[in-house]
Amino acid sequence: MSAFRPYDLDLLRKPFEVAKKARDGGDHPFGSVLGDETGALLMEQGNGYSAEGEDRTAHAERLLASRAAKAYPLEKLAKMTLYASVEPCAICVGAIYWAGIGRVVFGQTEKGLKEQTGDH
Repeated sequence: MSAFRPYDLDLLRKPFEVAKKARDGGDHPFGSVLGDETGALLMEQGNGYSAEGEDRTAHAERLLASRAAKAYPLEKLAKMTLYASVEPCAICVGAIYWAGIGRVVFGQTEKGLKEQTGDH
């Protein structure tokens, strides 16, 4: 487990803002952002269901991981952190791993989300 960084809370708030935009646009309320090792915000991504032609796998984290993999070399990605509003699913974890992003911080667990929404 990586140590908490001074800027983690500030960057962790950003995916929730992105998720709200996604919800306001008619998509599921999920968001993610990418930060570097200094705390600079590099990218943001909301759920892409609508924008990606009703692709149910167009999760915010998967889309962000793909964009980041195209934009940055592996040695830089290894020092970056993906911040997500909710615990990434198996699809997204695989994409994050293969993209080479070194760290993930999320705001809500999958279990907590299910308890909050009543889905079991």
